[in-house]
Amino acid sequence: MTFQIGMVGSDGIVIVGDTWQYVEPKDRSWYGFQASKMRLSESAQIGVAAARDMTTSLRVADQIIATLDPSSEYSNRREKILNVVSTIGEGHDSEFLIALSQPEPSLYWAACNKDGQSNSLEVFDRLAIGDVHNLAFFWATSYYRSTLNISQLARLGALAVISASRLNSGSVGGLEVMECKKEGCRMWPRSETSVLFSEISSLADQIGSLIFQG
Repeated sequence: MTFQIGMVGSDGIVIVGDTWQYVEPKDRSWYGFQASKMRLSESAQIGVAAARDMTTSLRVADQIIATLDPSSEYSNRREKILNVVSTIGEGHDSEFLIALSQPEPSLYWAACNKDGQSNSLEVFDRLAIGDVHNLAFFWATSYYRSTLNISQLARLGALAVISASRLNSGSVGGLEVMECKKEGCRMWPRSETSVLFSEISSLADQIGSLIFQG
């Protein structure tokens, strides 16, 4: 499981998510580790965030990048994404947010399930994937505005992800950020993300205090 939010802003796309990789117990004790759930193309024109069955989802994410020409016709993108997801992800629960920088920043959602059903859509505002029933999505639902810029949306997304971790620490944890502008997509370095994590964690602590001040 994971929790990631993609948002379309005034100057581009931002995807904010967690990094906790849960491993099914099977023949060992329950455990997990921190690792990226996002992939960036060598050209930095395509970024993909993956959720649910991470083994399959990351493989599909790599193939989406290999298949999708960032300069392809606008009308063909959804079909290309859907073809990759339905072919490679067939029989698995996989979900994706795909950011493309050209000809203008755009955001797509795609998913497939164990029953062989798959779908893909372009997203015009904001969407969460993974642990979509996590109540932390409240923050993005309440405070998202298309007029907000990437920096502002990254803070909003971080608040949602950090809150999601506090509500479901067994499946959500850590933080990573990808932004996509017309010039290209960029993964925030860990040093930059660590600062954001610290600032927003402190803010989340203060919200409760503000509510109960009388």
